[in-house]
Amino acid sequence: MSAHTSTSGNALADELGVTRAAVWQQVERLRLMGVEVLADEEGYRLKYPFTPLDAGTIAAAAGPSVQVSLVESTDSTNDDMLAWLGAGETVDRRLLIAEFQRNGRGRRGGHWLAAPGSAISMSYGVSFLQTPPDLACVGLVGALAVRRAVIAVTGRVPQVKWPNDLMLDGAKLAGILTEMRGELNGACSLVIGIGINCLPLPDAEVRLGRAVASLANVEEVRTSSGPAGLEHQPIDRNRLAGTVARTLGEMLAGLAADGFGSFLTEWRRADALRGQTVRVTTEPPPAGPHAEGHVEGRVEGLSETHSSVQGEVLGVAADGGLKLLTEDGPRTLYSGHVVLPGAV
Repeated sequence: MSAHTSTSGNALADELGVTRAAVWQQVERLRLMGVEVLADEEGYRLKYPFTPLDAGTIAAAAGPSVQVSLVESTDSTNDDMLAWLGAGETVDRRLLIAEFQRNGRGRRGGHWLAAPGSAISMSYGVSFLQTPPDLACVGLVGALAVRRAVIAVTGRVPQVKWPNDLMLDGAKLAGILTEMRGELNGACSLVIGIGINCLPLPDAEVRLGRAVASLANVEEVRTSSGPAGLEHQPIDRNRLAGTVARTLGEMLAGLAADGFGSFLTEWRRADALRGQTVRVTTEPPPAGPHAEGHVEGRVEGLSETHSSVQGEVLGVAADGGLKLLTEDGPRTLYSGHVVLPGAV
């Protein structure tokens, strides 16, 4: 099944060696998973072109220092990599990427939704013999690394939303979840989960309750053929994933050597919040098996229970804190969820 021509149910049944009813059941299963399958009088076709992930192509873009592992599906790439650590394996400069992630996790206990073949769902590992002083800034640097890769591969220029989201046209394009194992003042390993929306996910905004962006329209070109005169070219997920891994490794080395201050100018250029009046909500660290090792930092002046503070964003400090001008004066926050005007 392709995005360019329709294939009849009978032809698919013959090719797969199954009944016509089984083809229909599989099409419905794909739709339930979020894959957009169109049907017309000639048969079925995909709404968007699909290019499978390929470990060799990803590795070529990532460079020789990165070890790439590709799986068809998993519950969570972060969970898998954390399990490697628990079994005594190294995760340093390792990339684990899945074509489909059944139970991807986001910050604050949220879920990352993505249909098979529609996104990049990956985890990158890095180990340090000594914990970097600016450990709490790993998520910020991760967001900048993903931004650099997106620009290099697609030409699209997203903004960064403190602490570690990427925004495109005011909607969330990508997110990062960083988890740590080890000693805060000694050797430690980080698992950095990254999700990037490459194609739209049906009903995603309704299910998540917020605006959702994707890279699909980066490759959308007007032609004389195809539905509505539009042809969707596939996003090069292989090159993008490899470029993210290579860029992230380089920038994390820079963070360990020079601190977050060396990235401050780049953050300011990409800052989606500077000058906006926002509300920052905080909550206790997550409970359960994933509570240990979340790299979040602290919140000065706020309690450990659910709290919120409102003010104008002045920018980001050299240590990664969010500078806010509130009614009570300037404050610097080191953890929390930023709610934009009009959002819930």
